Amino acid sequence: MAIKTTLTLKQKLFVHEYLLDLNATQAAIRAGYSKKTAYSIGFENLKKPEIAEAIQRASTERVERTKIDADYVLLKAKELFERCMQEIEPVTVNGAPVLDDTGRTVFRFDATGALRALKIIGDHTAVNAFKETSYRYEPIDKNLTMTVVYTSKEEYDRRGKCIEHKPQ
Repeated sequence: MAIKTTLTLKQKLFVHEYLLDLNATQAAIRAGYSKKTAYSIGFENLKKPEIAEAIQRASTERVERTKIDADYVLLKAKELFERCMQEIEPVTVNGAPVLDDTGRTVFRFDATGALRALKIIGDHTAVNAFKETSYRYEPIDKNLTMTVVYTSKEEYDRRGKCIEHKPQ
């Protein structure tokens, strides 16, 4: 990425490093500024018009080169969500399929992937689905019935996460 301005070598390095993770403090450190002043230098560098212009130009060049922009990310996140919501396999206990209250077979799906995709979509759209709010959840029905689907040890190890259910 060629930055054609009157920037110093450190400033050019800062621009390059900033585009890696959009973290001004870490970019300043990696560009060779002092760790003690990196936060201030990073903040100051972002406010300098010539550096801000270089960052914008390099970012635009990257989007044009890779053809990856916000629309691309949102479309792929949507595809990922839809794929993760597809039924993977029926849930079985001792070889017999588990049925829900209506008699339909319960299927596993990739809830973790679906939630991550929704997080990406929610963060990048105007729905504000993940905006901090202050409210208290109070269940309407205190005798809430929930179906818990258990996973195999292999799948638990593969995913590295599990929701524990401990009956009262």
